[in-house]
Amino acid sequence: MKTTNGIHVYEPGEQPELPPGLPSTTDVESSFGFKIVKDGQGLKWAAASEQDFRSSEAERLGLRPDQIEITMVCTQQGPTQCYGNCNGSMCVLVYSPQGAYYYCACR
Repeated sequence: MKTTNGIHVYEPGEQPELPPGLPSTTDVESSFGFKIVKDGQGLKWAAASEQDFRSSEAERLGLRPDQIEITMVCTQQGPTQCYGNCNGSMCVLVYSPQGAYYYCACR
């Protein structure tokens, strides 16, 4: 794992260590990744928004959120599984500790 501007970028195949009690799968569907949220029963996954994606990618890349291009070339199958091809590079799992947010992006 590498950290860029406070955002964790995992190498292909590398998996994060999830908080205890949080399942590695979810029934929630999301185009923009998954956030960890706390409810009365503990931690669970919630769908992230386009704004979550733009904010985190802007932080990672040192850009403004409105400069982030939404390409949707990476597919996220579950909260921590990324697939796809980014014009010759790989899709990788990214984690924003500030938002407890996992998503996929081009490396």
